[in-house]
Amino acid sequence: MRKSLVMLAIAPVALMALPGCSSRAVYQTMQGWQQQECRKLPDAAERQRCLNSTAASYDDYRRAREAAQGPK
Repeated sequence: MRKSLVMLAIAPVALMALPGCSSRAVYQTMQGWQQQECRKLPDAAERQRCLNSTAASYDDYRRAREAAQGPK
């Protein structure tokens, strides 16, 4: 599990380094990766909670992020 958390922290930075990657593309790629990791969980309830945590659209994520950052 710890390895997954480290990869989750590093992967967005690595993906942003690729030319032509938009924030939306990076978000969607990371969301897909997280869903794959969720599907590996043996416990059905834990797997479903994990998958539910990946349900936010990019626009929802962006709005929540902007709200958390406060006024500019």
